[in-house]
Parts: sequence; structure tokens; C-alpha cells
Amino acid sequence: MIGAGILLLLGGYAVGSYGYVLIKGYNITAREWFSPLNPYTWPPVGADIPRVPKGNIFPTASAATTAAPGGPQSHRHPVATA
Repeated sequence: MIGAGILLLLGGYAVGSYGYVLIKGYNITAREWFSPLNPYTWPPVGADIPRVPKGNIFPTASAATTAAPGGPQSHRHPVATA
């Protein structure tokens, strides 16, 4: 019963966080967001987050890969050392 509660809690968090991504209009597909083997990494500080193209309602993989050079997952967020 506790295990089911933990899974329900994690599933709710995952769906809620992806809902935030959709509301903000970021061009991040569900596959990129939920992938445990190749998780999405944000662009470097100061770089623009790719947005959903005009005329589309949901994020598209083709637009996500062309929005930033090398694709959205090729960037690694620098670690703050201060």
C-alpha cells in the first residue's frame, strides 16, 4: 500500500511538472521530459528555452531538435561554484 502511494505521488509530480512545461509553452516533448535514460537538460544560463512554434498546440520533436544547435539535449547546465 505504501509502495502504491509512492508511485502515485511520483506519477502526480511527473504529470504536474510536465503540465507546467506545457503551460509555459516550452518546446519539450513528453518523451524528452519523462526519459529516465536520457533526461532533458536545460539550455545554458542566458540561452533561450525553445518555444512551441506558432500554429502548434503541443511540442513537436522536429521543432525541438532544430530550435537549438545540436538539439535541446546536447547542452549541459553549468554547475555553480560559488
